[in-house]
Amino acid sequence: MSFFDELGQYLSSGNTRAEILGDLGDHVYLALLPLVLGIVLALAAGWLGHRWRPARQVLMVLANLLYTIPSLALFVVIPGLIGSKILDSVNVVVALTIYTTALLVRPVLDALDAVPPPVIAAATAVGYKPVRRFFAVELPLSVPVLAAGVRVASVSNISRSASVR
Repeated sequence: MSFFDELGQYLSSGNTRAEILGDLGDHVYLALLPLVLGIVLALAAGWLGHRWRPARQVLMVLANLLYTIPSLALFVVIPGLIGSKILDSVNVVVALTIYTTALLVRPVLDALDAVPPPVIAAATAVGYKPVRRFFAVELPLSVPVLAAGVRVASVSNISRSASVR
């Protein structure tokens, strides 16, 4: 029996397909949810750092420090803080969200800085309030720069969530 015959027989089993689909669902959950949460948190932190310059320096230092924490150490410390088990999915989501947010703070700040000041001034002159201007003008114009950071964060999340399983 050749390798491909054995592989075909293994994959044709209903139990194997169910196990593979279950693991795929777990992996997507552990990679996608922290990415979405990290984007939301990094956007909020980036907006704060973009609006208030002293916060920018603090955010950059904090993000760099958080990203240097080894993942194994974080997986051991977080359960003590939130009361979960070491390989509980909540623990993994929290840890990966921390890493994603730390990775995305700088790209969000750079993306918001890439929006031309005359465009922001024009939006303000038209009557946009700061929050509406952020969502209607600044965020859409910063997406091309932000997309590069999200790509890096998604690859990091996928690789880290694969190592947890």
